[in-house]
This record gives sequence, C-alpha cells and structure tokens, in this order.
Amino acid sequence: MAVRIIVTMDAVPGKRDALAEAFNAICPEVEQEPGCQQYEMHQSLAHPNRLVLLEKWDDEASLKVHQERMSERRANGFNADDYRAERWVERFVD
Repeated sequence: MAVRIIVTMDAVPGKRDALAEAFNAICPEVEQEPGCQQYEMHQSLAHPNRLVLLEKWDDEASLKVHQERMSERRANGFNADDYRAERWVERFVD
C-alpha cells in the first residue's frame, strides 16, 4: 500500500528561501531512491513563509529506508532546522 507524506513547514521569517533551497537541493537525489514516487516542495500562496513537501512512497519499507537516508544526510551536514520555525507531518495511505 502506497504511503503519502505531507510535511508542512513554516520558515523562520526571512529564511523561507534558504529552507526551500535546502530541500530543493536534495529533491533530485531523493526522487532516485527506490520506492519514491514523489518528493516535491511547494510554496503556499496564502502564507508566504509556509512550504509544503509532498512525498509518495511505494510502501512503508521504502519510506523507512528514506528516513534512514535522511538521518545520514543530517549527520553529514544537511540541516533545515535553522530555517524552520514549525513543522507538521501527516501520513496517508492510498
């Protein structure tokens, strides 16, 4: 069963572009991960500092591998926390 993830992030004021750049830089790499069907960043029209990351994975197993890779990325310097004020994560199934 496919898993969809919607990550809503409010950027620290003045840091929206840096937050978007951090994720846009890894999007092409993540999209090549096994099981990734979608990994896209979008900006809210209603809330200028809000970004939404849309993810779709083949199943829980491929999502778990992705989460492990994200932990590795953070260990190797990927850090969006400096630009993010708040974050909400919702999981859905197809």
